[in-house]
Formats: sequence, structure tokens, C-alpha cells
Amino acid sequence: LYDKAGLFDEYTLEYNNATDTTDTTDTTDTSVYTIASVITTITLVMFLIFLVVARKSITRCIAIIRETTKVFRSIPILAAYPLIPISSNILLIFYTVVIAAFIWTREQTSSDEYQSAISKFNSTQLGDELLDELGTLSAEQRRNAMLVFHLIGCIWVYYFANACAWTTYAGVGARW
Repeated sequence: LYDKAGLFDEYTLEYNNATDTTDTTDTTDTSVYTIASVITTITLVMFLIFLVVARKSITRCIAIIRETTKVFRSIPILAAYPLIPISSNILLIFYTVVIAAFIWTREQTSSDEYQSAISKFNSTQLGDELLDELGTLSAEQRRNAMLVFHLIGCIWVYYFANACAWTTYAGVGARW
């Protein structure tokens, strides 16, 4: 970048056995390369300052990693435990896609059919009131509402399963 920006003179290029490529770039490219070289230099300096400032935190992270490796040495099955949440997440994704496909491609039913199906299991009038509201929606709106409820439920199950996995990890670490 510095070479393309024209920031090196010929002596520096000859000293480092480099070839001069600045004459192949026009002034627009030179200004773009100058801006890019300044940005990368600023980024490098900021990163070096961050490393100096964060050295205590980096040392603390190294100590935490050393302690966690002690846990894995004493309980080696813990290394295989992530297979359980991963497999449950894969099954949940499969379930989400299949049921969403069923909801998306279902035949259109009327609200009367919903009401008769739910009234068999519902002993209160609350279901009838909700189904009356459902009857005012179009078939596409009902389908979209069912998809939204399905996706919200699946996202909730996903996060609940991950929370259970993290709780298990934390419990094993605390018990150790």
C-alpha cells in the first residue's frame, strides 16, 4: 500500500530490492492507496495500544483457560457433551422446517372446522371467542399467524435447550 501510495522514495525501494510500481498508478489510485495506507497504519497502532492496555485481561483469560483444561482433564466426558445439544438443535431445525412446510402447504380450512375441532377439547367459552376473532382473518393471514407462532415456539425451545446445556456446563464446573 505504501509503495502504491508513493510514500516510499526510490532509495528505500532500491535498498529493499523492490521494484518501483508507483508510475503505473494514476493520481486517483495514489490518493486511494494513501488513504488505505493511513487507515491500516491507524488500525495497527490502535491494535498495539489495545494489546498493551489489555495485557492484564489477556493474562486473566490465559489463567481461566488453564483452569478449564483442568476440569476437562478430570472429567473427559465433558468434551463429548456438546454432541447432545448439537444433535437436539439439529433435530429442532429439522422439526421446524418440516412443520413450517406443512403449515405453508396445508389445505385451506374454514374457521368453523377449527371451532368444531377445538370445541371437542375445550370446556370453556374462551376458545369460541378466540375462534370468532380467527374467523375474521383471511386464509393467508391465518397461515402467516400459524407460521409466526410456530417459529416463535421453535426459537424459544432452541434457546431453552441451549440454556439447559450451559446450566449443565456451569453445574459441572461448580461441582468440580
